Amino acid sequence: MESVKNSIEDNYSIRRITELAILYFGLGYLSLSFSANPGVTPVWPPAGVALAWVILHGWRVWPGIVLGLAMLGYTQDFSPYGVTFISLLNSFEALFGGWLINRLKKNTDCLGTTAEIRRFIVISLLVPLPTALIGSLAFGTLGFREWTQIPETALFWWLGNMIGILVFVPAFLVWNRHARLEVRLKEAALFFGFLLLNLLVFVYGSLWTDQSTVMIYIPLTLAIWLAIRWRLPGATFANIVVVGFAGYASSTGLGPFGTEESFLSVFMHVSFLAVLSSSTLLVAVLMNENEKNRQDSQEREERLRLALEGASMGSWDYNVNEGRIHLDKITANIVEKETTDSVHFNEFISRVHPEDRKKVMVAFGKHQKKQSPMFSIEYRIKTEKGNWKWVLDKGKIFERDSEGQPLRVVGTIQDITQHKQLLQRLNESENLARALFDKSPIGIEIVNAEGNVTYANDAIVNIFNVKNKEEAMKRYNLFQDPSFSEDYVKRLQAGETFTLSFWYGRKAVNAHKMFISGLKKARFLKAVYTPLQLKKGEERFLAMFMDETKSKQAENLLRESRLRLTTLINATPDVICFKDGEGRWLEANKADLELFQLENVDYRGKKDSELAPYSPFYYDAFMTCEESDEIAWRKGSISRGEEVIPRPEGPPKVYDVLKIPLFNEDGSRKALIVLGRDITELKEAEKKLRQVQKMEAIGTLAGGIAHDFNNILTPIFVYLELAMLEAGKEAKLGRYLSSIQGGVEKARDLVKQILYVGRQSDQRKEAVHLSRIVKDALKLIMASFPSNIRIETDLQETGDLIYADSTQIHQITMNLATNALHAMESAEKGVLTISLSVQDIEEREAKRLHLNRGPHCRLQFRDTGSGIPDDIQERIFEPFFTTKTVGKGSGLGLSIVHSIIQDHNGAIALDSDGKSYTVFDVYLPVMNSRDQFAVDSPDDIIRGQGQHICYVDDKKAICEMGRNVLEFIGYRVTVFENALQALESFKDGVVYDLLLTDQSMPELSGLELIRAVKELRPDIPAVLMTGYTAEKQKIEEEQTYLSAFIQKPFQIPELSAILSKLLNGQASS
Repeated sequence: MESVKNSIEDNYSIRRITELAILYFGLGYLSLSFSANPGVTPVWPPAGVALAWVILHGWRVWPGIVLGLAMLGYTQDFSPYGVTFISLLNSFEALFGGWLINRLKKNTDCLGTTAEIRRFIVISLLVPLPTALIGSLAFGTLGFREWTQIPETALFWWLGNMIGILVFVPAFLVWNRHARLEVRLKEAALFFGFLLLNLLVFVYGSLWTDQSTVMIYIPLTLAIWLAIRWRLPGATFANIVVVGFAGYASSTGLGPFGTEESFLSVFMHVSFLAVLSSSTLLVAVLMNENEKNRQDSQEREERLRLALEGASMGSWDYNVNEGRIHLDKITANIVEKETTDSVHFNEFISRVHPEDRKKVMVAFGKHQKKQSPMFSIEYRIKTEKGNWKWVLDKGKIFERDSEGQPLRVVGTIQDITQHKQLLQRLNESENLARALFDKSPIGIEIVNAEGNVTYANDAIVNIFNVKNKEEAMKRYNLFQDPSFSEDYVKRLQAGETFTLSFWYGRKAVNAHKMFISGLKKARFLKAVYTPLQLKKGEERFLAMFMDETKSKQAENLLRESRLRLTTLINATPDVICFKDGEGRWLEANKADLELFQLENVDYRGKKDSELAPYSPFYYDAFMTCEESDEIAWRKGSISRGEEVIPRPEGPPKVYDVLKIPLFNEDGSRKALIVLGRDITELKEAEKKLRQVQKMEAIGTLAGGIAHDFNNILTPIFVYLELAMLEAGKEAKLGRYLSSIQGGVEKARDLVKQILYVGRQSDQRKEAVHLSRIVKDALKLIMASFPSNIRIETDLQETGDLIYADSTQIHQITMNLATNALHAMESAEKGVLTISLSVQDIEEREAKRLHLNRGPHCRLQFRDTGSGIPDDIQERIFEPFFTTKTVGKGSGLGLSIVHSIIQDHNGAIALDSDGKSYTVFDVYLPVMNSRDQFAVDSPDDIIRGQGQHICYVDDKKAICEMGRNVLEFIGYRVTVFENALQALESFKDGVVYDLLLTDQSMPELSGLELIRAVKELRPDIPAVLMTGYTAEKQKIEEEQTYLSAFIQKPFQIPELSAILSKLLNGQASS
């Protein structure tokens, strides 16, 4: 903007410089053309043009003078040095003249008054003088003029420039201001006539008379008439016309000044022009001033008339000799007189109220005796219509006789009835205000400009508990009060109204030395200070004090209560929001703001739809909330439901939302309370619980299937062993039977796998090789892995003996491998590396992993999946926590793995960058030679000694199998397919050495049979068989009745060893 402004100013200056150069050259060329002697020009118009341009457009136009003179010098063949010198002199002349005029008048209107015209004429005389003297002397020094010609040169230089300034400066200034002067036909004819007259006088005047000089008074008279008629525009027009014709006539040897080329002729020519221009300018300005004075006088008279009418003020004139008072129209209206006829003095006095008549005469008498310059009195007067009015009468003796007695008295009279009535009402209002101030419960005091108290009501005495009011008012000064700072004093004196709130107690009382207070308990005060402008120059200040102790205490209690409530609702993880009747948010707790990402948003006063743009991700959630709010309003009672809120990262959250609408007495909506509890984990827990229940059902089904399979496999195992024993050394038959045994063992392993899936296998720790369990698990794992995921293994098979439940270790391997599969299933390729090594855990590492020092097997699972973020790693082993979609995983995540490892005195460690890999390290303690807990598995059959065994099973095939195998190993057997029949046999007194019964039987289970038999034969050994692992806990609770427990399918050496131990009196197993 600044550059544009500068550019505009530069363009303006260039235009004005160009205009000045053209005008300077044109008028200079014309002037030189009319000059009879090239060295002598009676008028030099360029001087006036240059000064006028400087006055109108500023000093920056001076280069136009140089350019104009340069062009003039070029056309007139002047010396370059002379042109340069003259251009500098003329530039100085214009700038000097402009400076003088601007010092006297700060604008271009420097011809407005006669004083300004006189100053301008003086300036016109002075400004060319230095340039004329310096230029003439320079011409003499340079040899352009003879020294004898220097005085004449200086004189004509000065006169020519002076006339140019005197004529052309006013012309440019006036016509610049009156550029749009309207000229009618009559004025145009007069102007044309003036032009014709100048032509006749100056060009053709010498043809008519030899005394042509006398004829110059004709254009002079008409020029003055034009100045009177059209003021300054007419004067400047006349001056330029006369200058033009006179100059032309002189240059051609015509007219009054062209008869001879002499010094006197030129001097008369210039003097005439000087007198003409000065006279016309002075006459024009005098006429302007007279017109202005006349208008001002008329305006003053009109203002006086309007003022008198507006003030209802009339005038009267009392002729003492006649005894009559002459009234004007306004006075007649005041006394309600229909005419303005004069009234006798006595009649007028008789209308004055009797109570005021005496003081009227006294006031007039004092003035008559010259004791007062005039009389002024307020009194009541009765109008001709019988109304009483208050008037203000002012008068003065205008004329006295030789003895000093009054001859004529004039004055004014004003109706002040309304003023008096208003004053009366003001007095009443003042009395009422004082009464209100005195009885107001607000403490009020008024202080003067010095700070001293001029008024104090009773309330302020009570608020500050002032002991002596009068003494306090004398001594107390507000501006010297220590608690009222100097800044407050300045603000009050500057006219500012302000409010202060403060506690006032014993400390403040002791600080005051200006009054005594009995205040003992601190009070919270609110003070308002304001200036009072009563009269001009009379300054007063008002201070009002209110005791707000109770409201402040209530406010503090409310603030504390609100703070406690705010702290409480912000501390709760539940979402809490309060809305008004139109759904605009009033208050929301931290949980709500964090949920919708509004922590840095000014949410108050905005609806859900208005908040949606601040959190674009939750736009749909906001709109849904607004719709559900409307449903709650329409319902009119507490509503409850679940709302799903999405999240930028992770699965959406589920909230149990409670909406409580509140209504006004008229039934309109008042407020809405929204409460929301995050039940996402509860919902997930419910899903997990259903999954667990589903797994339990599957486990129950698997246990039932396993039981039936075990019942089928048991006779196969037993008969197979019997067949192998009968086959003896027949190699070919032995190979066949061994092949059958391998298939049967695979069937038994299959049953175990079913029990793994159904979580129905019993926990039985024993010495096992970890590498073998991992290899068994890998057989199942590899079958389920897709082709794009490769499994690499590095298993150390020495020193890997651990004391563990092989089923649970198998479960750990399956679970961790499956997790790795899920982590890599979205990748194009993946690698799962399973390694096993034995490491000696040092003390530092042991503390980190919470393990005992010593050798441990480290089973590592490393996958190239997407990794586990840091925030999830902290919760990865929590029960029911999962990041997988529905249907993936075992139902309880890694919490089961963690529990199993802890139960085996081991540890699990996690390492992941959250992007490209995950490593699980499982540490399990290694067994040494003194920790061998493995049970010897007998390979030889221990023969019986003919003891009598009662064998019970509801399956006929198994009963037959039991008879055959027991008889094979040397026992007598009685078989029952019904448990009740077996019990009856005991009751009948049949002697048995041992009871061997199945668990799952109709009518009477194996445990129930054993309990019943124990009541008859407490000493008899009892062995329970079952193929259903789920019943193990129930069986273990019956340890007092059981002598031994055997799992189907069993082998003959295992059965013979148990029977031998029991029948030979060994401890039960």
